[in-house]
Amino acid sequence: MMSPKLKSFLIGLVIVGIFFAASSVLFFLALLNEFNNIPSHLMFTVESDSWIENVTLLFPVYTYLNQSIEFSECIGAECNISFVETDYGGMWRIEMSKIGRMLGQEVGVSRKIGGTVVLAQPFIPNRPPIDLFSINIHPALRVEENRSENGRYYTKTASITVPVCVNYDGNTTTVKVKLLVQSGLNNILGLIPASPKHDGRVYTGTREDVFKVDFKGCGNVTGISRISIVYQ
Repeated sequence: MMSPKLKSFLIGLVIVGIFFAASSVLFFLALLNEFNNIPSHLMFTVESDSWIENVTLLFPVYTYLNQSIEFSECIGAECNISFVETDYGGMWRIEMSKIGRMLGQEVGVSRKIGGTVVLAQPFIPNRPPIDLFSINIHPALRVEENRSENGRYYTKTASITVPVCVNYDGNTTTVKVKLLVQSGLNNILGLIPASPKHDGRVYTGTREDVFKVDFKGCGNVTGISRISIVYQ
């Protein structure tokens, strides 16, 4: 017959074993979640083929889930972003001290060349995935779309015409405006793909919008938006 002390010891041993087993499972699931979830990322860039200064760009507003996308960091120049009303509706007014970089400073023979200004979103820990299909641009004067699907691979390409104004100090050059987005991917317990979804199916993918402005002043520009996704 088992003594009371031995019985208590065995019960305690079982409880400790259950505790360590549960802790190990939770740790393993957290590890899976950390490595299997793909973070989302979004940035807006303005590039120039040559050095320009005192740049003012009026560009349509990108929205996500009907809210204007916000940026908290400007890399490559001093920037100011505001919202202004125009004949076409509300647009972003982006002021940049310069677009360009110095080359050859380390050898004492420097020259100014083109460069890139990056507008980044605020850092949000564990940022949820971004649904690429819920990003819109306003105002858009004309949109023509094409779609293709091959098994798990889906592509949507759109030709988008928008109003743009740009002014700067320097010779007329080509200014490229880009939106670059990585959707990210969220897995339940690090194992089951959960979001984002398109047509009810979980996916991961990228979106790239490119607009080339080769004039000073105001005019219409037609750019290409390409969404490429892989269903999970």
